[in-house]
Amino acid sequence: MTMNTHHDDEIDLSELFAVLWHRKWFIIVFTVLTTLLAAVYIYKMPSIYQSNVLVMSKSSSTSADPIQSLLTGAVTSVDNTETELELIKSKGFAAQIVDNLTLYEHPEFKIAVPEKTTMLIEELAGYRRQNAIKKVSSNISVSQKSDTNLITISYRSYDPYLAARIADEIGETFIVFKEELMEGEQKSASELIQDKLEGVQDNLRRSEQKIVDYQNKHDFVDIRAAISLGNSKLAKISAEKYEIQKDIERAGVLKRNIKEYRGDVEALLNLPGVANSSLVSGSRIEFKKKKQLFEQVKQRYGPKHPKYMEAARLFDSAEESLKFELADQVNKLNKSLELQNSNLNILNEEIANTNERLKKLAIIQFDYQKLTRDFEANLELYEALVKKLNESEMMQDLSKTSNTILLESAEVNNIPVKPNRKLMIVLAIMLSIVVAVLIVFIEVMVGDKLVQYRKVASKYGTRVIGAVPKIKLKGRKKDVITQLDTEKHRGYIEAVRSIRTSILLDKKLSKQKVIAITSISPNDGKSSLSIQLAKSFSELEEVILVDADLRFPSIANALGEEEGRPGLTNLIAKSHSVDNTIFKPTDGKYSVLPSGAVPKNPLLFLSNERLKKAVQYLKGKYERVIMECPPIMSVSDAFIISKHVDSVFLVVDCEKTNKVALENVLDELRQADVHVGGILINKIKKSNNYYANNYYARGARNEKGVKFAY
Repeated sequence: MTMNTHHDDEIDLSELFAVLWHRKWFIIVFTVLTTLLAAVYIYKMPSIYQSNVLVMSKSSSTSADPIQSLLTGAVTSVDNTETELELIKSKGFAAQIVDNLTLYEHPEFKIAVPEKTTMLIEELAGYRRQNAIKKVSSNISVSQKSDTNLITISYRSYDPYLAARIADEIGETFIVFKEELMEGEQKSASELIQDKLEGVQDNLRRSEQKIVDYQNKHDFVDIRAAISLGNSKLAKISAEKYEIQKDIERAGVLKRNIKEYRGDVEALLNLPGVANSSLVSGSRIEFKKKKQLFEQVKQRYGPKHPKYMEAARLFDSAEESLKFELADQVNKLNKSLELQNSNLNILNEEIANTNERLKKLAIIQFDYQKLTRDFEANLELYEALVKKLNESEMMQDLSKTSNTILLESAEVNNIPVKPNRKLMIVLAIMLSIVVAVLIVFIEVMVGDKLVQYRKVASKYGTRVIGAVPKIKLKGRKKDVITQLDTEKHRGYIEAVRSIRTSILLDKKLSKQKVIAITSISPNDGKSSLSIQLAKSFSELEEVILVDADLRFPSIANALGEEEGRPGLTNLIAKSHSVDNTIFKPTDGKYSVLPSGAVPKNPLLFLSNERLKKAVQYLKGKYERVIMECPPIMSVSDAFIISKHVDSVFLVVDCEKTNKVALENVLDELRQADVHVGGILINKIKKSNNYYANNYYARGARNEKGVKFAY
């Protein structure tokens, strides 16, 4: 099955490439038009220019206690640099740049204002300023060269001169900004954070102490382990209870049987519990000996003979002894039952206690988790406050010492950094090709039934053997095709030959001598395909076509034979011989066994053992036996015939059969354990079989003549 699936995948892949080649002009035109539209849009995009300044930020000296550097969250030089980079991109920093250069008056930052506006002049100015701040902040980019204190500050603008001007201002303002930013506010912020931190520390200690006290109160270390241990104990006690209940049940059955057969010693000895009991083994053996001796004496002496009377007395004595021991065994069984019931009560009490303990542990676990979550929440808050405190202290250090040097001023760069039009054009071409291919693939996967059928077939462990094109017949849609015009219908002929080749090249299918052709519903074209396949196989081997559709036979009539001609039903009924039922069409090398007389109960004929013998006979005489069967969904005849063939081939009319219907039929065949050798797609349209007619046209012949019969 794995090999077939892999083979199907290769066929699907080749078909997809064939689809792409077939739709190459759509892909080319779509790519060209999409690329042209993208190019127009790309070249209308405004150019963006970038200018850079280079700043060196020296490490600030600190007089902090060395022990402080060991604490979690202690600020390092890396933290200082990262904070400086974030400061440059902040809105407060951008606001200072906007105010220094009055950028809200620059054309690039001006915004359109409706003529009829209710905003005051001051409000309008503030709105323009905020818009300029947002744009400046978004166009600033900062990067640090690895393992150095060098910082590159960049600014992008539609005007290369404005980009250089703003970049220079950023570098100069950054040096001053570090010294003035929140110089007085950081100290009060640190004190506030410190007060909150002390309160959180107290809460954290109380939460931790609550957890310890709760563990000591309920005497546990790991609540999960305690619950697991309780569950294990409960399972063990339940198993013991189950075994005791079984022993009580067996003892009770034995006790009832002994009481029931108390007067019948023979029946008691045949009871398994009594026969295997060691308590009555001695009496049982003695009883059998005395019984055997009594039987022997009875055969030789009469009832009044002394030996007869002695033997009878000994037999009665042995029987009484056995009954006494059986009664004693019943007493012992009663005592054993009392003991077992007592043990069962003890186990029930232990189970109840264990369940009660588990309920309490569940409540304890719930309360313990609440305490744990409270502790974790306090711990998380504590860590966050420590981080904020470190940041605040770092900001105080930054306000005191800022050793920053502007190494390189900005230069006007007339080469735009964005957009990269060449790259965008290349990406547009690639994306257009991908989208065009996806459109074709989606069209094929959604609209092409042949691809859908292949997926369904692969899902159910079979495959599509081939597909034959639709033949247009004016006013004769339900006729059975017997002869084909090689000029008009070369595609159909070659499609049938392709099916034959696929079967012969397949390792499994080529060895299957008896195959059945059926369909999902009537008028799917199974009769036409059966005749054409028989004709195609007859070019290479001895073939017989059997019309096994006993309800609506059509092959004999289609081939010009009289209705009711002797056939399969006559052969099964033994009214005609094989030679009187088989004939050869005038236009073919293959043999035909028609259906014969239409029976009142076709299932009765198909269920007859003679059908199997007939198939075996044909299998031995011909190299290939093709049996046309009734539709699967109409009657159950095909399921009976499938038991006598090597595999069943399902004809699917792609015009009226959807994916769901095919899945339902294949699922029903799988449940009936019917081996489906393959699926034959009929009436495929040119759009779905685009490669067929063009290829087959090369081998056109001049033979003409088409014969159709109902």
